[in-house]
Amino acid sequence: MKKTLTILATIVALGAAAWFVLPGMLSRTVAGTASADVGIPFTLGDMSFNPFAGRASLTDVILESEDPFESPHAVRVDRVEATFDASTVLSPFIVVNNVVVTGVDVRIEQRGGRINVRELARKMEAYLAEADTTEQARVFVHEFRIEGARGKLVTDAGEREFQIRDVTLRDLGSESSGTPVQVIAANVIEPLLTQALQDAGLGAGGLRDRLGRLFGRD
Repeated sequence: MKKTLTILATIVALGAAAWFVLPGMLSRTVAGTASADVGIPFTLGDMSFNPFAGRASLTDVILESEDPFESPHAVRVDRVEATFDASTVLSPFIVVNNVVVTGVDVRIEQRGGRINVRELARKMEAYLAEADTTEQARVFVHEFRIEGARGKLVTDAGEREFQIRDVTLRDLGSESSGTPVQVIAANVIEPLLTQALQDAGLGAGGLRDRLGRLFGRD
């Protein structure tokens, strides 16, 4: 009896340790894999996943800047909260009810003829065109929302802050077979970057003319 209780206690202790330690290890693995796959420096602060309650979260998600851009980041997200159908965790794909992204800060930086978020978008497009998605986890997302995002435009002419309109996307992926999660993530980032460019005044027309009007110059 004592031996049985000892074994049970050990299993419980290991399970508790895994519950707290594995999400941190997993978050580093996810960040490293995403950086290598997409070719964009990416870090992730923390990750939590509760398969029984159907909840998951990410914190401090950062798409970092690359040379020649000098902003501390291109995109930073304070928190991502998701709820999902717990009964689908062991299924071929997970059905996600909703994803809410808050605390988004986009830094649009222009150096000469280059704009950081446009280069990010091009890398996303190149990744989606060539990605091997056969081994990736698959999901279907009913609703995805980005709320209260803000931005800053940084150019040789100066800096200007702006608000980014909320983005809502519905029915992401294949409802019958799911879609690789990295593919959905890349397709979600694109409308955010596009919306940020539009709200910064860079969505259409010549860059020089748009910058001139934005900063009140002819």
